[in-house]
Amino acid sequence: MTVSKHASQYELALIPHKYQGELIAQRPTDGYINATAMCKAGGKLLGHYLENGSTQKFLGVLTADIGIPISDLIQKAKGGDPGKQGTWVHPQVAIDLAQWISPEFRVQVSKWIFEWMSGATSTRVTHDYVQRYSMNAARVPQGHFSIISVVYQDLYGPLEHAGKIIADKAANGTAICPDISVGRVFAEWLRDNHPNRADDYTTYSHVYLDGRVIPDARAYPWDMYPLYRQFWETVWLPQRSSGYLKPRDPAAAALLPTILPAPAPKKKVGKK
Repeated sequence: MTVSKHASQYELALIPHKYQGELIAQRPTDGYINATAMCKAGGKLLGHYLENGSTQKFLGVLTADIGIPISDLIQKAKGGDPGKQGTWVHPQVAIDLAQWISPEFRVQVSKWIFEWMSGATSTRVTHDYVQRYSMNAARVPQGHFSIISVVYQDLYGPLEHAGKIIADKAANGTAICPDISVGRVFAEWLRDNHPNRADDYTTYSHVYLDGRVIPDARAYPWDMYPLYRQFWETVWLPQRSSGYLKPRDPAAAALLPTILPAPAPKKKVGKK
């Protein structure tokens, strides 16, 4: 697959891994893994691992063997890029930490490190919206559609085809999540125009990359998809999309006219 030149904005110097729905990053330069994210995925506290007597003994033996001080085996990063914050640990420490969390996690982390050592991993991180879409795809109940999925199809796909991948964050650092805007406006539109269908939805737990969970995200039955398309083509895309994207990603907003639907054909007037 050919990658657009615009995708370079998502090329980050981190190797992404997933475990228990959590994103766990690894540095490609030295193989260090984010221990903060590891513990979050495993439901453990990093402080408990570091305070453990066997951990202290292991770190002492390891530093004597490979000549790296404990302060370098375990590195804390604060400030700067949020994706690079937290505590990062040497690959061998990561394996020991994973074993402390669970044997299954140790097997997984060992695979990551082997892949890194063999050069089989990629440093290209898929942008946030697609990661979030992928994380939630299987959470949507059968027979229903989620707003994040249709926005991915109707906004992200066409804009990428036009040569622009929507940025992960606005200039002020806030996440760009157009599905939130679309979902809210669609719910209002249903109440105003189709009140008999306004409450015709189920819910699912929607997960964000930072670990937040929205327990009551809406999923609509597929027989409401024509209503959504009407709303999308007549309300959000022509009337709301520019107002949402322009202050957050002006370059993406500038391309919105290229993805507007073609005008409806004029009805033929029959002869009297």
